Order: sequence, then structure tokens, then C-alpha cells
Amino acid sequence: MTIVILGAGALGSVIGGCLAENGFDVTLVTRNKDHVSKINETGLKIVSRTGKRTIEAKATTNPRDISKARFLILLVKTKDTIDALESVAHLKQQKDLCVMSLQNGVAKNEVLSDFFGGEKVIGATTIIGATLLEPGKVAHTYDGITYFGELNNEKTERVLGITRMFNESGLETRIPESIQSAEWTKLIQYTPAASLAAVTRLFFHKILKDEHTAYLFVSVVRECAALARKLGIVIKDYFNFGIEQLVDADMDIAVEMIRNRGEQFEKNGLTKIKISMLQDIERGRKTEVDATIGYIVKKAKEYGVSVPNLEFAWRVIKAIE
Repeated sequence: MTIVILGAGALGSVIGGCLAENGFDVTLVTRNKDHVSKINETGLKIVSRTGKRTIEAKATTNPRDISKARFLILLVKTKDTIDALESVAHLKQQKDLCVMSLQNGVAKNEVLSDFFGGEKVIGATTIIGATLLEPGKVAHTYDGITYFGELNNEKTERVLGITRMFNESGLETRIPESIQSAEWTKLIQYTPAASLAAVTRLFFHKILKDEHTAYLFVSVVRECAALARKLGIVIKDYFNFGIEQLVDADMDIAVEMIRNRGEQFEKNGLTKIKISMLQDIERGRKTEVDATIGYIVKKAKEYGVSVPNLEFAWRVIKAIE
């Protein structure tokens, strides 16, 4: 089956590389010409806690080189979504095409459905961590879980198929009871991490360990969860991060949970995780703040939910931009 990663930066390269390494037909698509050249010339280099390896992979800067795809995985920055989709508009007529987005945020499925038709869309979310080190070389910084699910939450052959391919490639993947719940849980976990990383410029484990940022982390989680519940979204702990407990536990206990998680990250050597929003800021690129944090701030105002900590962070990040 042909798998196309549209937006093969750090995360897309790690995912695509793992799939290609396991023998699946994968094409990486990115505008980064140097990255493509290095991959095609000397292979894709992936660095992880278990070592370094070089994977033979196909890469291109021209989406029109793709004549057919069974699975199209979107991983461009949200600001580039429409341009990226237009670049593969020639695939619209392919009847067995299946598209999914592993971008941050929860509005992505609606965008894909409007462009390709809802019948071609699968819900998806992941917390795999990755960083681009240099052209042709990426770091796999966190072995996070990935979820796939039909928008109506039925277990279909195509969902079972993509889930099986990821698992066979060493990428832990599951089918949740509700993909909408899984996507919102990811957003609730991502939002405080991205907000605090952008403002403090700290690695993720340091954000978790510090008592002040841990307190803010829990506060933002609770603000986001309040909105989700207002929208009728059931929050479950899909990513083994204790989101349910963080929402409902005593504040002091919740803060200690976060600090303990930071200690565990450090103990396990997970000290190089840099949230993607901070990576964008450091490289002087426009962030996804409006599609993620800004989306929640806007929805919260619409539904009368108070999110003061999150709105403060959103305005600071907008000022930084």
C-alpha cells in the first residue's frame, strides 16, 4: 500500500522512516530541498535513545510526483494546510484514497472533509516526539502513542489496516472508543505544554518538574477540560498522562503528579523533548498558536467558559510572533 507523508519535517520523517524501514511503500513530501536531497542521496538518518540508524526512503519536493496514494497523512503546519491540500488535489478522484491528519488541533478533520469528502477521512492523533537536527537527520525524542479512528467510530478494514502497519513498524498505535475524545485529550495535553514551552523556552521535562510551571500546567489543563465538557466531549486518559486525574484531583495532588512525571522523564533520559511550538519560535517561524491555543480561547468565549491562564499565554505568544 502506498503511504504519502505530506509535510515530512521532523515528525513526518520519523513516522515515514519507521514505516519505510519495515518495508512499506512510503513517499516523504516536503518543501525542504536540502532535506529531500540528503534523504535521496544518503538515506534518512534517525537518532533515538536506542541508537542511530540510516533508512532508505523516497522523498520529493513536488507533490505532483505522487500519482496514487492509499493513505495520505497530513503533517504540514496548520497555516500551510490549504496550500498543501491544493497541491494534491489531483488525488481527489481516487476512490480508495484515505486521508488523515496528525496535526495539532481538533478542527483538522472538518477541513479534510470539506476538501476530500467526509467518506475519505479518518480521525488521527499522536504524541510521538521528533526534532529536525539537520537536513536528512532527525531525532526521535519520544515514543508516544498514536490513535486512528473512523469519524463515526466504527472499526473498519482501513482503520485496522493503518493501525496494523504502524504497530508492525514499532509505532504503538490503537483504535480508541471515540477518536473525537482522543483528539481532544491530545489537545488538552498539548496546549499547556506548548503554551509554557513558548513562554519559558524550557525543555518539556523542566516544565513538568518546576512547581510553578507544574501549577500552571494543571490550571491550563482544567481550563481546556472545562470547555471540552461544555462541548459534550468525554475526557479519558488516552495517552497515559493522567489527564482525567489532573482534572478531578485536589490541586496540590495534581501538581505533584506533574512534577513526578517530570522526574520520571529525566530518570528515563527524556531530556531533549522540545515542544514543536518552541521549535518554531526559535527558528523564527510562524507558530500554530491560532489553530491550537487560539482555537480554544475563541471557543471558550463563544461558550462562556473562563480560560484566563490560557488567554494570557496566547496573547504573549502572539506578541512574540
